[in-house]
Amino acid sequence: MLNISPQYLPSRHPKRRRGLMNSPYSHMAISMLMLAAAAGVAMYRIKQIHERSESMTPEYFEREHAAYLEKMASEGAIAAEVELARAYANGFGVTQDQAAAARWNRAAAEQGDATAQLRLGHAYTYGAGVNRDYSQAASWLKKAAEKGDPEAQCSYGIYRFQGVGTEKDVIDGYTWLCRAADAGSDSAAMAIETARRMMTPEQLAAAGAK
Repeated sequence: MLNISPQYLPSRHPKRRRGLMNSPYSHMAISMLMLAAAAGVAMYRIKQIHERSESMTPEYFEREHAAYLEKMASEGAIAAEVELARAYANGFGVTQDQAAAARWNRAAAEQGDATAQLRLGHAYTYGAGVNRDYSQAASWLKKAAEKGDPEAQCSYGIYRFQGVGTEKDVIDGYTWLCRAADAGSDSAAMAIETARRMMTPEQLAAAGAK
């Protein structure tokens, strides 16, 4: 049983109103309660941080990034439109949706972005999110090719060489393949070897082939 000295018991005398709250035991109790409360808050915060860290997976950041891109793209930011199209095409942070990818690629392509024009050309080639349309494919690939995109130059060169979605022109197609190869396209370099075997000496001469 706790034995408290009379000097620490409450007193009604105004000059001796020390009371139990002024005793060393009460201060100790208060200190312990404060420590317990602080520990409780700390444990709660640690639990919150732990739960938050568990939820912050790579998928979480992808979703956050996609939401940010959606906001910026809706305001007409070309770079955001291009990245959002890629996110929808691959399912990064959003449900994979080729139609949405094509829609955002078109938004950027119509503003002159070469990457979006190339992707839209490929979308029409393979029917990814849009109806397959070689004429549309050739048109968008040409736009990207004219901006200097090597992959677009290679694809458009093949289309032009074979007359896919555009008027056939072996010499012009070969010329586009050469531009792409000069820009570092390995696919174009291989296509050139095939094209040369299909061309007449006169066509090769007209194309300036060595």
